[in-house]
Amino acid sequence: MKIKNCFLFLFFLVSYTGFSQRVSYTVIDSLTKDPVPYVNIILKSKSGTISNENGEFSLPKKKDLENEKIKISCLGYKTKTVLLKEVTNNNILLSPESIHLSGVTVSNVSLDAIDIISKATEHIEDNYAQQYINSNFFLRQTLSENITKVKTEKLKSNIEQLTQKKLDSLTNEIPKTITKYTEILFDYNEQPGIQSDFKLIPLRIVKHEEKDQASALDSIKIDLISLLKKHLPESTQIRFKSGLFKLGSDVNLDDAEQTHDKKSIDKDKTIRNSKDLGSNFVKELLYKNPKQFDFFKKPKYYEFDLKGEINYGESSVYIISIIPKSDRAKYEGQIFIDTQDFGIHKLDVKTIEGVTEKMFGLFGIRSIMNGRSYRIYFQKSPDLQSYFPKYVRVETKESLSINRNMQIKSLSNSGKEKLVSFKADINILDHYIEEASFDLTNIMRKEKYETINTEKSTTDVIYPEEYSFDIWKNYDIIEPEKTLLNFKKEKKY
Repeated sequence: MKIKNCFLFLFFLVSYTGFSQRVSYTVIDSLTKDPVPYVNIILKSKSGTISNENGEFSLPKKKDLENEKIKISCLGYKTKTVLLKEVTNNNILLSPESIHLSGVTVSNVSLDAIDIISKATEHIEDNYAQQYINSNFFLRQTLSENITKVKTEKLKSNIEQLTQKKLDSLTNEIPKTITKYTEILFDYNEQPGIQSDFKLIPLRIVKHEEKDQASALDSIKIDLISLLKKHLPESTQIRFKSGLFKLGSDVNLDDAEQTHDKKSIDKDKTIRNSKDLGSNFVKELLYKNPKQFDFFKKPKYYEFDLKGEINYGESSVYIISIIPKSDRAKYEGQIFIDTQDFGIHKLDVKTIEGVTEKMFGLFGIRSIMNGRSYRIYFQKSPDLQSYFPKYVRVETKESLSINRNMQIKSLSNSGKEKLVSFKADINILDHYIEEASFDLTNIMRKEKYETINTEKSTTDVIYPEEYSFDIWKNYDIIEPEKTLLNFKKEKKY
């Protein structure tokens, strides 16, 4: 074990020293001069990367790469091959594919935009993930948390040292803005068929965050544990409750410092949370939950404007704008649909400004979705005649309010004693950006779904001091945004 830890230390030491040895590029639309997101960049060696939302990507700074050509492809643009040493100002221009305005006919029947949308809806079950998938699935979540209110009141305390003033000072120390980055590589297995079962196992989890950052409620709990430890016997066992519900496991103060300190790392909890994050993300995919997009099931709320056709590889694709015309409509954007099998190559939509959705509301906790956008790219397998997710970005803005009565009780053989009670009033604005890429090299024709042996799987959980590309060496991941690239622990809290 010591040898393994030493190896990991040397690995990351080498990784970080080589971090700056990269060259950054930006892919730009030649007409609009806007960045082109999620462009597939392939090197001669077949390895490559994926540009981020700002059209940025980077490659190792090596002399042998200067003479190498890269192939750049993206739906809606002409595929381009460039020699790296000929790129000027590190900008690469992509030309949009020409839009053909020819009439749309199938079997001598003219189709308009709503007919094409209807056929895409009818063919979802036929077109998506009809084969067994065994894939690597990379997911990155950026969570920005802005705490707009933390207030505690009506304190009742049996501990002389814990006054309302002291509790207020603890809550005032909570950082009001927190940004956390989570990167996960999954082993992803899916049964054939729409809305089919799937299994995923985290292979590697990388957490870019201050270890001592915690949510507002957790911070209060951690600080209270530290304070109680000073004024109660070490043998005391305590329980945090809110109404009828326990908040986490009971705490023994004699080992509280090891298990509940802000700087502790709970690997099992991190793995569980990562599985939940990956599972919830997959369930958002078009063919897993098509009813979430109301323009498929309630097209009467929308206008559909057929812009024309473009060539995409060997396919021809319709471009259709989605325009709300009813107060009940939720989305606006564009959809790209195959002219032959009506498979959806790309979905690029967002909720209309002002559209909100109650996500949760119970027992003094309320969550409201204030805005969401989807950018989902699919790749069609020519051999298997089926579509599979390739790149996905989901962005969500959410407001969370917590208004709960909290209690801390001591536990003993003689009974329970209420030590502290107070009311917590917390408002939080959360901004989630989740983006994923799927490695579709292992799509297979199989009649039988193979169950993963989870007992033999192992998961690496890493808390690096700063960002390093070498953590994901040999994996085609989406280029990080500059905020993540510049991540470095500051030990602020």
